[in-house]
Amino acid sequence: MESGIRPTKDDLEESLLSLPAQELRFLCAIFRLPRGGSKTDVVATLLDSQYSAEEIARPARALLFGLFVEGYVPKDYWASILEHNELASSGSRHDLLLLLIENGLFEARESLEVLSTSQLRDVYYNRFDRVPTAARESTISDVLDSFGFGDRRTGSDVSGPGKAKASAGFEYDIALSFAGEDRPIARQVASGLKSRSVRVFMDEFERTLLWGRDLSDELRSRYGERSKYVVVLVSKHYAVKDWTDFEFTIAKKEAGRRTKEFILPVRLDDTPLPGLRSSVAYLSLKEFGVDGIVDEIIRKLNLP
Repeated sequence: MESGIRPTKDDLEESLLSLPAQELRFLCAIFRLPRGGSKTDVVATLLDSQYSAEEIARPARALLFGLFVEGYVPKDYWASILEHNELASSGSRHDLLLLLIENGLFEARESLEVLSTSQLRDVYYNRFDRVPTAARESTISDVLDSFGFGDRRTGSDVSGPGKAKASAGFEYDIALSFAGEDRPIARQVASGLKSRSVRVFMDEFERTLLWGRDLSDELRSRYGERSKYVVVLVSKHYAVKDWTDFEFTIAKKEAGRRTKEFILPVRLDDTPLPGLRSSVAYLSLKEFGVDGIVDEIIRKLNLP
């Protein structure tokens, strides 16, 4: 499961089989899959699910790495990330690791960066059976590379546990879901967010990247585990389009795996959206305007 390369089913199976049965059942719980049977049965459940190898590989990779370093990472460090995200921070170090992964807050690089020189040396030795001879940064990169993380940071570049409050563990802060007829409004919202340094997924921003790819696979991750929130622009057009129904269905599945709110609805008119409970709080474009919607999203992300 190397970074930048889509994992094959065989690669994923090999990685899953190297995990303890308890951790495999934890992965099933994340994806709301049955957890019964032998270890082989649980691996088969994950591989035969509707989720892609890439989707399952992300938390599996984090688990493999986390189990390897959890004896070294200060418990207080992982607890502080959970506290900053208003999540439970008690329990064993292993419990904290699982909570971080479950909530998309686990940071591989930062977990190494908080280690002392001697701790990092021990981690390196345990991984490669030799002592590191390069500089600290190269040592960290070598360990990350060996687990398939490469040199990619999974969250904000700002150091310190408080950064997790913004969107640690997510590639996007916001994914915008909207009907084509509402694109002008979506552009205004996206532009306002980008001007405030928010990482936004909007299809036209990645047109070249997505060109030629299977959109069903690409969008499934962007409106799922790769984003902290999905902002849905609900309108009479949104409620009847096939693609918006596809995006909303993905978001609803992901919402079922999150412990906090995930779908943030913005009503452009009074059209009800099937599948969106009437009790879910929303913002009204008529009441807030585009600038007000952008301001509220910034507050939700707890950004400056």
